Amino acid sequence: MIRLGRLARRRKRTSTDSGLGLTELVVAMALLGIIAAIVFGLYLSATRTISQARSLLSNTREASNGMNEISRVIRAATENPVSGVAVNDPAFTSTAAAPITGESVTLYAYVNLTSSSQQPVKIRLALDSSRRLVETVWPATVLSPGFYGFTSTVPTSTRIMAGTVAPQAASGPSLFTYLLSDGSVLPPTGDWHLHSGTAAYDRGCLS
Repeated sequence: MIRLGRLARRRKRTSTDSGLGLTELVVAMALLGIIAAIVFGLYLSATRTISQARSLLSNTREASNGMNEISRVIRAATENPVSGVAVNDPAFTSTAAAPITGESVTLYAYVNLTSSSQQPVKIRLALDSSRRLVETVWPATVLSPGFYGFTSTVPTSTRIMAGTVAPQAASGPSLFTYLLSDGSVLPPTGDWHLHSGTAAYDRGCLS
């Protein structure tokens, strides 16, 4: 009797420790799939957020560098003395070949960083067809001591100062806005010239 009781207890333990059934296994796999999907979704969200943050930081840094360079160049704008003429060539000029617009400006400045001699350069800041802000620099030609001309059509350097610039909004300012000394806006049209101290500049929208 004692032996039969022991055998019965062993059989009972064996039947209760037989492992997971099919239903339990399916439920466990479903729970595991849900947890994996949640973790994968969080990973994708974090990766996307980090990528967007890096892109925003890069665009902000590029826009800041571009605006700083624009400010540096425009603040260095200077008139170009002309031999035998009382009135100097203006710092900012607009011609049919190189008109000043809301998206381009041409000026003379003493920011020649490629030469040890103190000579002015002609600089044009303009948006290209891809709306990148491009700086083009032309060298000066010595006409006589202290007087320079700009007859060369071959630039000494061309560089991209900023990537894609946002298009002008319907009611927003253009990349370059020209103001007279009284604060009124000077439309960038026609063939006109700006002498240093005549207008305020450097208003832009980079992105």
